[in-house]
Amino acid sequence: IVDTGELRDSQEGPSVGKGGLAQSFKWTAEHAALVKDGYITTTGRQVRGRDWIKTAMMAIPFDQFIARRMRS
Repeated sequence: IVDTGELRDSQEGPSVGKGGLAQSFKWTAEHAALVKDGYITTTGRQVRGRDWIKTAMMAIPFDQFIARRMRS
């Protein structure tokens, strides 16, 4: 779900670790953790998180993802 695109556009990465064996991504939008993990509003309403990272990781096996990124 994309509203303004701010969260999507805040993605940084991949940062490739030592030897290319690790890659990391991060999202710098202030509300990134709230969207991913959920939160409770000031009126006490619970808003469920939407773990887009887990969903993406399940869409393609991680080893295939890394292999594609290393080739590009």
